[in-house]
Amino acid sequence: MSPRFRYHFKFAIFGIAVSVVSLIIIPVAMFRPRDVRNSVMSTPLMNWISKLLGIVWELRGEENLAGDFACVVVCNHQSFLDFLGKFYNAP
Repeated sequence: MSPRFRYHFKFAIFGIAVSVVSLIIIPVAMFRPRDVRNSVMSTPLMNWISKLLGIVWELRGEENLAGDFACVVVCNHQSFLDFLGKFYNAP
């Protein structure tokens, strides 16, 4: 397979997977508004999608996320795949 085809194929798989996960999560989240567990619920699915697509994440500043306090995570949105980074669960 050419690199171009592989990229577009993986991108399509990602789009379909996110759509399916959304169709599962949104109805559940409607009954639990403003609950952080709504995002956490989809983390295992999104991590599986990352592995399926061969995406390797690098988490910098993990020590800043270790505490039990609120924080803001900022993505630079270089691509549609940044969405998966939100759900990254460090080993």
